[in-house]
Amino acid sequence: MRNKFLGTGEPGWHPLRKLAVVLAGLRYAVLNDFSVLYKAVLSLLVLGLALWLRAWVDAAVILLATGVVLAGVSSFSVQ
Repeated sequence: MRNKFLGTGEPGWHPLRKLAVVLAGLRYAVLNDFSVLYKAVLSLLVLGLALWLRAWVDAAVILLATGVVLAGVSSFSVQ
């Protein structure tokens, strides 16, 4: 994606490349920060249980909460 302030990067938006960057960052965070690891594992277990019980609304809320928690953790981990 092109940076409009610096004028660097490629024009256009590439969703698969963006997903690869997100997964690489999440992998790095999980491998290097125990708090991210246990939150991700706990969230996946609860998400799996919600999907197994066919509680689709609960699963959507769990995904949303996981995203918010991981976004907050990674913003504090960078500093």
